[in-house]
Amino acid sequence: MSDISTIQKNSLWLFLGKLFLLLIGIFLNAWIARYLNPEFYGFYSLALNFVAFFSVFASLGLDVLMIRELSKNWTLSSKYLSIIIRLKILLSFFSILLAIILVFLLPYSHSLKLAISIFSLSILFTSLDTTFITVFLIKSINRITVIGDVISKSFYAVLVILFISIGGGYLWLIVASLFALLVKLIYDFWYFTKYVHLNLNYFDKKDLIYIIKKSFPLFIISILSLIYFRIDIIMLSFLADINSVGFYSASFKLSEFFHLIPGILFSAMLPFLVTYSEKNKSRLIKSINLSLKYLSILSFPIVIGTVILSSEIINLIYGSSYTTSSISLSLLISTIIFVFFNYSFANGLFVLNNEKYITKVALSAVLFNIITNFIFIPLYSYNGAALTTLFTEILIFLFYFRKLSKSFKLSFIFLPKLIFCTILMGILTLFLDRLNLFFVFNIIFSAVFYMVFIFVLKIIDKEDMSRFFYIFKR
Repeated sequence: MSDISTIQKNSLWLFLGKLFLLLIGIFLNAWIARYLNPEFYGFYSLALNFVAFFSVFASLGLDVLMIRELSKNWTLSSKYLSIIIRLKILLSFFSILLAIILVFLLPYSHSLKLAISIFSLSILFTSLDTTFITVFLIKSINRITVIGDVISKSFYAVLVILFISIGGGYLWLIVASLFALLVKLIYDFWYFTKYVHLNLNYFDKKDLIYIIKKSFPLFIISILSLIYFRIDIIMLSFLADINSVGFYSASFKLSEFFHLIPGILFSAMLPFLVTYSEKNKSRLIKSINLSLKYLSILSFPIVIGTVILSSEIINLIYGSSYTTSSISLSLLISTIIFVFFNYSFANGLFVLNNEKYITKVALSAVLFNIITNFIFIPLYSYNGAALTTLFTEILIFLFYFRKLSKSFKLSFIFLPKLIFCTILMGILTLFLDRLNLFFVFNIIFSAVFYMVFIFVLKIIDKEDMSRFFYIFKR
């Protein structure tokens, strides 16, 4: 199968699956937030984010390393994966123990400590499952991952409906999340064994040292990235109150869903980018530039439309109890443009083996994020945390752009026309909003208007689309 067919097929499966997960996720998250109210939704969100902090210790950057190493030489899969799985199990138990010890040292409520302790088991489930998913990604069989995600999310939805119907608290919803992850792990493991023959008796000290040495910089990057991405919720729980965590989490969840878009694109592209970095740098440059263009086309209208309609979106999804989250939603959704750019930049730097630079940027982002959170959260509460997130993404963008522009000839010739298109769409969206048109219809009309002008101004056309897929030919 050619690269073009493979990427199109994988992207289609990923898009359809992630679209389903996005819709179900928004629905379930809104229902849970409405059911729990801001205070208990804050407890629920804090438990999930607290555990997420420790999950990175169980991965050690091994998944990203696998993509790079096994995409080049799949014959090493049995040896490397046998070592990696045992290493992940050991690291997972260490991470679980560390999370439980730390949470009981903090001044959290008993129910929150119990919730975090129970959900810490997800560290083991997630760590092993990402190993299986990485293999499916390398072998270009994302269909398996998507089906597993759909089964897991459906199972979770059933449990949420059941537990809410019997009046269960947020602890019950934590248990539902844990069981859904277990279902996903079992499903993915079943298919994983069909593609990889594990020899858990295999051990080679040189291979172990090589894997740890190569993955450690990626591990540091993962830790730093997770800190600046999640620390705001933890800091809010100490510098503000639990209601602020609930309000912030409501807007954060909505903006976080859009991170799936670049994730879908680069899940399909990354193994090929690794190959291009070795054999065809011109094709690598074209790939990065086209990803910048198409992610920009998607991100600009999302940001403008959401900022204009933020109050209506919050009220419809979460209800009037969360109305004050509209400002933080506007700030967080504004990060999407920079998040999308940073996905492209980070992948470009990664395949060019610039992990040290990425680490320096991540460390700078963490320090900046923590310092500004200490400044803005006491002043503006959860809106201050959102503002800090926006500033942090802009800082990362500036660092990445400066570095990558020295290796690549980055092309932004599409930006003037795209900005003009986005402004026109924003004016229409604002006008229809002033007419009190139901915001769902407003979104539809504005989106159609935007796409028409995208083609009228020839920002994209048929030839452009053909060239996008042509670059993936070997």
